[in-house]
Amino acid sequence: MSDENAASSTAAASRFPQIRRIEVSAIPRWLRAAWRDFCQSSPASLFYGAAYAACGWLMHAVFSHAYALFAGLTTGFLLLGPFLTLGVSDLSRRIERGEQPPHLGPTLAAWRPNLANVGLFAAVLAVVLLVWARASIVVFALFFTGGLPTFADVVRTVLTFEQADFAIAYFGVGGFFAIFVFMISVIAMPLMLDRKTDAITAAIASL
Repeated sequence: MSDENAASSTAAASRFPQIRRIEVSAIPRWLRAAWRDFCQSSPASLFYGAAYAACGWLMHAVFSHAYALFAGLTTGFLLLGPFLTLGVSDLSRRIERGEQPPHLGPTLAAWRPNLANVGLFAAVLAVVLLVWARASIVVFALFFTGGLPTFADVVRTVLTFEQADFAIAYFGVGGFFAIFVFMISVIAMPLMLDRKTDAITAAIASL
């Protein structure tokens, strides 16, 4: 491919995507398609599921005596979800292209073809995670009463609104971070994976 054609291809890939209206009825179709993809890539999909679960257990083991931080990291871990699902998205993309069954190995490096933009977006999500972890500690310090909580105390307090001001503050602040990440990333990673879109264009399209 000549330099001119390569530049033209890059420009086309970075062009702002057409925004289409999606009906709520599409959601069941997506779920059925996801189940079909899982059935066709069960070993690879189960690997990703096990890896995510292992990360959760590892965080629990490391921060077992710092539940204010553990709560922030556990919920903040979900803020990295758009990046962490890149491999799973690549599995579905390979199935759509006729790879039966899709191999796990290539999906572990799905970010390589668009490394700069995926890396930039992942860095933004990591910064949001760090800010949320700090904000979570501040909410605990300001609103949680009764001394150093255990994990059971945190879960009970949040689910039962035993300390309503703490639960409202925690859900309010956490909800702000969750909504922000959802807005900029709901389709950003698939765009960067499938169309090599740049990070800014992908985030704006997601918004």
